[in-house]
Amino acid sequence: MRTLVIGASGFVGHAVVRALVAEGHAVSVLNRGTRPLIGVEQLIADRNDAKAVTSALLDREFDCVIDTNAYTGEQARIMVTALAGRVTRAAVISSAAVYSDGAATPAREIDLAGGGSAWAECGRGKVEVEEVYREARFPVCATFRPPYIFGPNNDLDRESWFFRRIRHGRPVLVPGSGSAVYQFLHEDDLGAAITTWLSRTKDALGPIFAA
Repeated sequence: MRTLVIGASGFVGHAVVRALVAEGHAVSVLNRGTRPLIGVEQLIADRNDAKAVTSALLDREFDCVIDTNAYTGEQARIMVTALAGRVTRAAVISSAAVYSDGAATPAREIDLAGGGSAWAECGRGKVEVEEVYREARFPVCATFRPPYIFGPNNDLDRESWFFRRIRHGRPVLVPGSGSAVYQFLHEDDLGAAITTWLSRTKDALGPIFAA
């Protein structure tokens, strides 16, 4: 399957690319080209530059596009406009941050999305991204809403923060009474979720996935 991955060189995007390549997909990536990738076709453009994106994609057609790093509605609009009519499947990596205050813990696909107050602009931005992709009316479109993602390639100060404190004998604060339930997702499992979705028919899986 001819698959275009937007982003691809960062933590989440690279995990998706690795999974796609392992499954034998013909992978093209679109990013700024700051990190060379092996085994894929690399298209160079800053996703915030509409002209550069259009020029990089030209009249290319793909079976699927997977957007791993859209954080604002404008970023999403640039991409869906450039790909209009030339992609049959689309998947956007969103976030559990889209769920409104009062959603279940862990969140469910049916919970109201509006952006939780704790996530501020991040949650609201991801809500806009989802709306743009949904309104673009791709023949098949799915939204993945992973919770906290961890793994050896994480470039965020997340699990490493806990490990440092534990190693130095410093306390780790636990929210509330310590009984709160949170979900964590390994980077490779997110990649596997994407490839599983691609291997199924459009009716086999729903349009929104909360890990």
